[in-house]
Amino acid sequence: MLEALDALLSDQTDDDALNGLVMLTGFNWKMVDLLRAYCNYYLQINNRFERRRVHGALIANYEAARLLYRYFETDSNLTSASAARTDAKPRA
Repeated sequence: MLEALDALLSDQTDDDALNGLVMLTGFNWKMVDLLRAYCNYYLQINNRFERRRVHGALIANYEAARLLYRYFETDSNLTSASAARTDAKPRA
């Protein structure tokens, strides 16, 4: 939590409701920042909801936020592993 506070005070992360996930889920500030990035992307492509409503939904359903993070992390790891295998193949 001190790391998250330090990141906030040094302007490394945004000051918004999603920082509450640090306390609720045990995420570090970088994990919350990843969810924030996905939220911002979602809000750009689908503007039916306000930012505070999306953030509020994640705070109120922090277990779902934890599952979303695990999904993004797993997907990212699979994508990285697939790219590494592709790069390792000999080229003709």
